Amino acid sequence: MSALQLQTLYKPVGQRELTLIERSGWTRFPPRIARRPVFYTDMSDEEAATCAVRETGYIIKFHIRKDYLMKYAVRHNECNDHDELCVPTHALEDFNNNIIGLIEVARVVK
Repeated sequence: MSALQLQTLYKPVGQRELTLIERSGWTRFPPRIARRPVFYTDMSDEEAATCAVRETGYIIKFHIRKDYLMKYAVRHNECNDHDELCVPTHALEDFNNNIIGLIEVARVVK
């Protein structure tokens, strides 16, 4: 039996989204607004920092099963010159169910 392989992903968030994640017990991302059909995450801490909000924000990190991620596309964001994992908003509940462990703050961006 093979060990569970995890991928660490990162996401820049503002205070409002961080508060909603905290209210979930640090286990889930909140539902997305309808006009944003894709939930993006970054493949590295540095990439997430380049996308952080202009005001104070947070870079969060979390772990998810690698085999689960294979169904989603990774696209290259030309504007920020980095790769992003693209999860359709309608799949976010299932995505949340595949997070292993807790979502945590990796750093504060000021």
